[in-house]
Amino acid sequence: MSIQAIQILIRTGRRYAGLYLELARAYMEEKREESARDVVVRRRHMHCDDPDVHVGWAELCEELGMARQAIECYQKALELDSENLDSLYRLAFLFSEIGYYEKSAHHLKKILRRDSGHAGARKLLRHCYEALGLHGQARVLSPEKKGPGVRPAERYFPPSISEEDTRNFLELFSGREVGYALQAIDSKTGDISYEFENAPLDHGPIRDHILGKITLAVYPLRSDNSIQYTALSVRIPIRARETYAGQQSYLAFIAEKMRAYVLDLANFAEGCRIPAYAEQSGPQSFRLWFFFLGFIHFLRAKEFLKGFMEHSPKPGSHFVVEPLLPTRPVGIGWVERCIPLPLGIEGTSLERCFFIDQKGEAYGDQLKFLKKVRRFDVKSAIRNLRSLGQVPGVLKTRSESFPPLVERLRRDCKVVDYLVQKALSGHMMRREEKVALFYTIGLLHGGGNTIHRILESTPDYNYRKTERQLERLQRNPV
Repeated sequence: MSIQAIQILIRTGRRYAGLYLELARAYMEEKREESARDVVVRRRHMHCDDPDVHVGWAELCEELGMARQAIECYQKALELDSENLDSLYRLAFLFSEIGYYEKSAHHLKKILRRDSGHAGARKLLRHCYEALGLHGQARVLSPEKKGPGVRPAERYFPPSISEEDTRNFLELFSGREVGYALQAIDSKTGDISYEFENAPLDHGPIRDHILGKITLAVYPLRSDNSIQYTALSVRIPIRARETYAGQQSYLAFIAEKMRAYVLDLANFAEGCRIPAYAEQSGPQSFRLWFFFLGFIHFLRAKEFLKGFMEHSPKPGSHFVVEPLLPTRPVGIGWVERCIPLPLGIEGTSLERCFFIDQKGEAYGDQLKFLKKVRRFDVKSAIRNLRSLGQVPGVLKTRSESFPPLVERLRRDCKVVDYLVQKALSGHMMRREEKVALFYTIGLLHGGGNTIHRILESTPDYNYRKTERQLERLQRNPV
């Protein structure tokens, strides 16, 4: 139909969206883009119950380079016909074009759940994952071809995982008596989920987790509502990650700021005599772990985290700090939350989750490091935090001061002072030197915790062995 014929119909009172759409198309056929653009801008919002008309407006907007207006039209079309996969794909494509990769991925997953063989959706979703730095999920959508490849120059030798290693790991991260979760990645969409396994956690799954064959998550809450560890999560929120998806260097800068911040938190905790252990749980996320001396009610742990966050240094912009509690709200009530374990492979990036030292670097031997992890009494920790007063954000420096009786003993006995200084300097201690410390400082009130603090820096420190030695001390050795 010609432009003149359409205009005559409009003047006779036939003012409906489909007719204006035909007018805009006629202008485009005659290369009159400005006239077509004027019709699109003024008439595309007209009420219409035909999804094909809204799709037509969207296609015209795309042709005219009006991406945001095209998105609005596709969304209206999908409100009327949610099963139109072509419109859904075009909407996802436009979101990816303007950098809204999370929204694009959301719509592409809808397509793949209905049609897993949609090649265009799989390819575009892989592109979105790569733009967001989720290389692990991208790889699932484009599995590498098996066959002979280039061998790495440096060979990898996996460790031999003993039952002592897994027992120590289980003691640190024990929780629910029966039940744990396995990380799974949907081969259609690349979504990461955790599948519940109704079995006790034992040597086999822990060994496979450490070797990288599987990735485990645990439920910290026992049947009596008690837990023996908790953590703080430091991460980039989804909105910020999407906003700066095209600026990977800036995201790397934010990740380094998060690394410095979580180390500041660990330093602050040490100043409050609270052992805390930093972990890089992903390329853009960190966790700070706390391990209690026995199981405590989870509300008590929540109180501890609240007090710690009130007094600790405040986070910077573009990243958030939140407690990793054993439950999460679901509108009305709460449900258990599974927490991915350290040392596993993070599914979005395929990188290991390692504990890091005071320089922000991963410990060379993670299993040996786990044997040095100290527990603490939560009541004493809460008391120490309350003693700081009401001034938040005061960063405590790493303190090596000890209780008054220990300081007096060091001052009056040069041998004890020498042994303490040697241990704090990170030197190897002979058996006789350790015995001297155990039967001097170890016999004082509260000396057990002080012994742990002194020996923690030595290369062969082991928390469990030190605890057993303290239990065997004779109160009247002479």
